[in-house]
Amino acid sequence: MKNDWSIRNDFLNAIGEFSVQFSKLEDCITELSSFTCDDIAYWQVEYFGNLGLDLNSKRDLVKKFIKSELPILKDEWNNINMSIGRVNHHRRHLIHGTAISYLLRSPIKTRIKIKKRVESEEYTVKDIRNLTQELNIIMTGEHGLCGNFNTKFKTEAFNWYNSNDKFERKIIYKVNNAVQTDWKGSNDK
Repeated sequence: MKNDWSIRNDFLNAIGEFSVQFSKLEDCITELSSFTCDDIAYWQVEYFGNLGLDLNSKRDLVKKFIKSELPILKDEWNNINMSIGRVNHHRRHLIHGTAISYLLRSPIKTRIKIKKRVESEEYTVKDIRNLTQELNIIMTGEHGLCGNFNTKFKTEAFNWYNSNDKFERKIIYKVNNAVQTDWKGSNDK
């Protein structure tokens, strides 16, 4: 049987891994939200402006941009966004929740206030590791936010930008040296 300090270390490691993975996910959403700016050519400037936004604001920026400009990605984004919301709920408990029990015993109990009600949850080390695995799937799974979906989103965003008469310049988007955008460039000088 594990001693109290061993249980504590297991919880701390699991929560630490979860927190790091969630930070990676939030960075990916920050990057995507920066593509929703008025001029995508300046998305990197927008990125630093979006760093200070809360997660839900970034998700809303992406959602609104997809709804208005990239509807082909709407269903895929809705599935990803719903998964993010579910894991974010647990993040609030694990990172911001008040501990009812201490890390020396399993399960730990947390509580948070949602609107005017207090909500409690219990987590084992296995539960936290499963949440971390769910984050990994959201980020790099078949429709991964930081993988396939990221490439589709950026390709569609650049295609939208390139087809918009409002912008004079065009942008080529490459992944692994392969041009993804419809506009491949021009030899005309």
